Amino acid sequence: MLSEEEKAHIVEKIKFEAEVRKSLQKPCKSGKAFSWLNSKIGLLLVGSLITGLLVPWFQFTQKTIEWKRQNQFDRVNYKLDMMRDCLKNFVLLQAYRAEAYERLQPFVVKAILTASDYADFKKQFITLQNKYFSQNAKVTSLIIAFTAMDKGNEASERLRQLFQDYIRDSTLYMRDIDDLVKQKYCASNSRECLGMETDITPEANTASKLKQYMTNLNRSHASMVYLMTKLIREEERKNENFLF
Repeated sequence: MLSEEEKAHIVEKIKFEAEVRKSLQKPCKSGKAFSWLNSKIGLLLVGSLITGLLVPWFQFTQKTIEWKRQNQFDRVNYKLDMMRDCLKNFVLLQAYRAEAYERLQPFVVKAILTASDYADFKKQFITLQNKYFSQNAKVTSLIIAFTAMDKGNEASERLRQLFQDYIRDSTLYMRDIDDLVKQKYCASNSRECLGMETDITPEANTASKLKQYMTNLNRSHASMVYLMTKLIREEERKNENFLF
């Protein structure tokens, strides 16, 4: 038989266990606070929140990405147009240089140049020079698409240096064409050349320099066309990345 004291102790223990069990079975306040989310009104409010905030934000982000992508695509296209125009105009510039040499030949083969011959040459040469300088300005304004926009690119740096050399040699080349005809004219018309600024370099030396400049220009032209074509192809490959 249990004593009264032991019975009281057991009753207290049972009461304590019951109270603990009861407290564990009570729903937590946080769960009760958010239990309304499971209701229709809660779901409606959450849906409105998503539609009103998250969807516009997502759409804005997508539009921003598309806008940046379109800007890059337009920039590459614009650059490609400049590069192609530069190549086309550079080929035409070389054609003017070749034309200058061809115009020189009828006056070089003559044993003696008359005042009329020299005047005819000067008229043709000045007209050709004006076209050449105008074409040279076009190429200079367009070649920036190859050089200034791709700093650090080895091919672009090489092209920039070649173009500088080409312009220098072209200037000397055109000058020597003029000097060669002037020297030939003055060789048999010294009196008419008294007031004319004439290079004292022998005609044969000028002709030799002219051939050397022509060789240098042809070499530079071939190298520049190769580099321009290479850089255009590289840019076209970049452009393919922006096709949707």
